[in-house]
Amino acid sequence: MGVDVYLQTGDGMKIESIPDPKGIVSRIMPLGDTTFHLLRYVDPSGDTIFNGLQMEQIFIELKQLKQRFVHGSQEEIDYICRIENMARRCKSAPHLYLKFIGD
Repeated sequence: MGVDVYLQTGDGMKIESIPDPKGIVSRIMPLGDTTFHLLRYVDPSGDTIFNGLQMEQIFIELKQLKQRFVHGSQEEIDYICRIENMARRCKSAPHLYLKFIGD
């Protein structure tokens, strides 16, 4: 099992999801890497929630991740791009949250 990513409303209604059956998030997230201000806190064993105001920093960090995996598998890059698209939606409307749900 991996870390599924959801776009959800403030009351928890799921709008969009990216399942992670292959554990890609655990491979790509910079856990504990202090050069990442937000994504280093994605908890593979718990839940991590980001709000719309945090999306600008999330965009910066997702771009950094894509650069790290430029020579990795296309699957990893595609997953990062899918999270990026979800983050854009999160930023575009109030009361939306990007939620990472670990095992």
